Formats: sequence, structure tokens, C-alpha cells
Amino acid sequence: MVQRRKAIQLLGSTLALGTTGMPLFAAAQTDKRLVVVLLRGGMDGLSAAPPIGDPDYQRARAGLALPLPGAVGGALRLDDFFGLHPKLVSMAQLYQQGELTVLHAIATSYRDRSHFDGQNMLESGAEQPYSADSGWLNRAIAQLPGATDGLGMALHAHLPLMLRGAVPVGNWSPSLLPAPAPDTVERLAALYGQTDPAMAASFASAVRGNTMAQGPGNGQFPGLMAAAARFLGPSGSARIAMCELGGWDTHVNQMAPLGPLSTNLAALDRGIAALKTGLGAAWAHTVVVVVSEFGRTVAQNGTQG
Repeated sequence: MVQRRKAIQLLGSTLALGTTGMPLFAAAQTDKRLVVVLLRGGMDGLSAAPPIGDPDYQRARAGLALPLPGAVGGALRLDDFFGLHPKLVSMAQLYQQGELTVLHAIATSYRDRSHFDGQNMLESGAEQPYSADSGWLNRAIAQLPGATDGLGMALHAHLPLMLRGAVPVGNWSPSLLPAPAPDTVERLAALYGQTDPAMAASFASAVRGNTMAQGPGNGQFPGLMAAAARFLGPSGSARIAMCELGGWDTHVNQMAPLGPLSTNLAALDRGIAALKTGLGAAWAHTVVVVVSEFGRTVAQNGTQG
């Protein structure tokens, strides 16, 4: 487990939650990749990675504490002090393989309770909410040697703030509508090619992206992570991708076996596994950063959340 001071030093030069040891600015090289996963809603870090060795853990988290390792539904042991939620089986394996680390007690300077303000600061990298209209990840891409259009990709229907800025980046999400007939696509491409070169280029880019993203999976988070791997793969130009998973605002009945926390953690675990599988050999040259705007109180509230 990484100590907080060491983690802050690490984050000063390297983003590392996943395969560690790759400076962000190396992502412009063809064999390096970065994936940022934003968990919107404020993930409960004390449930995701509980301090099972803390003598005050069970008392302080009465009603929310996970059973200890070895018990039914117990935490997965990482070391003598920390564990992982039992839904994070694949991530526990990554930890044992030296490919994942958990960074506790690291946050932005935001200390109020607005999820929107907290997410805005986390995405913009600014000291105050809504004080910047670009995202820190787009600004980082702008500093990369040879940064070009297509280096960044958001797996979302709209472009998240984190990737907005001066450098053009792409975005993709599966459509809820039936796929158009190939003849329709060809006719539209011909029409735009004759009347609007800019629209023709955008349309061609969209068609290429949609073709590249097709494969096993769906619009759920694991499917999006599998699509991210295809955009970051040998046939894709992207080297930096962002995915997000919402629904972490667990005010009510947090410990329900089929509740939102367990369901989301299972989806997160499957998504990370899908990304690793999809990247293949490129996984060894990939950093995955999983973040949330803030955490949760230690004590349970009146609605078991």
C-alpha cells in the first residue's frame, strides 16, 4: 500500500493506478496509453478499499463495515491493513500481480457537498468550481510532443469537461437507434463530399470511429471499456481515453447485496478486466487512473447509506 506522502510525490510526476511507472508525457509515444475513469457521484472509498486492519474500522463503520477476510461476503485481503470489496475480484488479482495500487486520502481542495462543483474541479483541475472552461487532461494533451487531432477519445455521448479544450478530441458512445443501412451511409458520404468538405471529413471520421468501436460488449460500462481498448489498439490513433461510470451517490441502503454500490463495483471490476483483455500486450504500457469527486462519511446515516 502506498503511503499518502509517497503517493502525492508519485502523482506529481506520474499518474499511476494500474500498471505503474509511466510519466503522462510519454503517452504521445506510440506504445504508451492512458485511460482515466471518472466515478461520478462520490464513491465510498472505505467500502471499495476498507482498512480491515484498523482496530476502529468495525466500530466506526457500524452497519457499513464489510466482514473481515475469510467470512462470508468478507473483504478480499490486500495486506494486513487494507482489503478490497468482494466484488473487486479482478482488481484484487491485479494488486497481487503488482499492477494496481490504491491511493487513499488524496483529494482536490474542494470541501463542500455539491457533487457538481466537486466534479467540475476534478475535471478542470482548477482551484475553484467553474473558474476554468477547459479540462486538465486536454491541457496535458496540448503539451505532448506531436499532439494531434484524435489522440484523445471520450467514451461518452458528449465530451466531458476533462477533455474539453484547445486540442480536438473525439467522442463515441453506442447509439440507441437501429444502425442505418450501408446504402444510406454511402449516400450521405457522397452528398457531404459534393456539398460540404468540412461535414464530409467529420462524417468520415464518425464512420471510421463507429466501425472501430464495434465488437463484443454493449452500452454498459464493461462494453465501453472494451470499446476504449479498440480505440487504443493498433488500428486506432487514440492514446488517451476517458470513460465514466455514474450512480455512486449511495445515501440509501448502501449494503444491499444487489444495491447500487455492489452493482457498480462489479461493473467497475468487469470494465477494468475488459480493458486489460482488449488491450492485450499494450496493457503493459498502459496507465489506468480511477477517480471520484469525493468520498463518504465514516458513519452510517439514518437510511443505511
